[in-house]
Amino acid sequence: MHLRLATPNDAAAIATIYNQGIEDRIATFETRLRTAQEIEQWFDGVHPIVVLENDERQVIAFASTSVYRPRPCYAGIARARRGSPGAAGAPPGSGEGRLLEAGVAGMCRERGSPRAAALTGLSRGGRVRKARPAG
Repeated sequence: MHLRLATPNDAAAIATIYNQGIEDRIATFETRLRTAQEIEQWFDGVHPIVVLENDERQVIAFASTSVYRPRPCYAGIARARRGSPGAAGAPPGSGEGRLLEAGVAGMCRERGSPRAAALTGLSRGGRVRKARPAG
């Protein structure tokens, strides 16, 4: 597996994974599917997005950040979201989630956002435990 910074060229793969989570109703409260063009808008040059590729260089998961709240008191805090590796066929508990979270947390720190607020779905209880060590 290979973790790397995502580019707008990854938007279609990210949309597929994101939409799987919406359709499965296991990791988000979202109900409207997203297009690749909507995902491209996430690439603002400030908030990092990382993707995890399998050995065939196919994107199997992602983690992204965005503005947490627009108020000045929240400057330096990023909202984090993760496209569940399980939604893309990776077995639960195999460590992909921790790799994604650590990667995006490190990139946030490098870009001046030392803290990230993780918003997780209620049905994935293990995700909360795994997010804490990542930063």
